[in-house]
Amino acid sequence: MSAHEKAIEQIRKLADQTKINIKGGKLRRTSSRFCLGVEHGDYNGTELFGVGTDRFIWMGYRANNSRRIRLFSGNFPAEGLVEFNLGEGPRPKLAEL
Repeated sequence: MSAHEKAIEQIRKLADQTKINIKGGKLRRTSSRFCLGVEHGDYNGTELFGVGTDRFIWMGYRANNSRRIRLFSGNFPAEGLVEFNLGEGPRPKLAEL
């Protein structure tokens, strides 16, 4: 089974478990590189620290016309299902330094 087929199978399984309807939706995969520190710094005049990796983020999604966002991460299942209205996203959790 290819990585693409495995991703589809896993995303469908997670969607079923969380009752998120992605039938007829799309599957996307991120790039295998990311930048630590400053995004788009190359044209803002700052230094970049780019990293290549053999990992990707796979995402299954489908528009629902409800203005409601429902997210679930297979990597962080303890976070549970995250739900919010469009434009009213949850605030990030901050830690004391």
